[in-house]
Amino acid sequence: RGRLAGCNAAVDAIAFPRKYIHLRTGLGDPAACSAAVQELLSKGVRKFLCMDDEICLYTYAVLLETGRKIPEDVQIASLFDSEKLAQCPTPISALRFDAGELGKTACRELLRCLRSEPYDPKPTLGYRIIQRDSTL
Repeated sequence: RGRLAGCNAAVDAIAFPRKYIHLRTGLGDPAACSAAVQELLSKGVRKFLCMDDEICLYTYAVLLETGRKIPEDVQIASLFDSEKLAQCPTPISALRFDAGELGKTACRELLRCLRSEPYDPKPTLGYRIIQRDSTL
């Protein structure tokens, strides 16, 4: 939910036209993901941004099954990087952040809050965009 809210905020912040956003949720099941990807392809969508690596892998499989060439025909990226994405026949671009550091920071700030100590309600954490062949 947090990533979804963040994506929506980013779209609003850069005034990206909503008519180009075709958001789908509930795609943790391969069949649901396949149906959504095929629907979007039929609408002419050619760029896919997936919330996590598993959904990205499901999407990637559907794109290949439907004969799409990546990145020539379609592009795909993920908001969570993993070794699986880097090992795809066409390595997939992704957002990399340290999930352990994220959890540690969140826990530390929550504990400070619970102890009525000064805390940072919005700590800044690092990330990197790892550009791979899927978006070149």
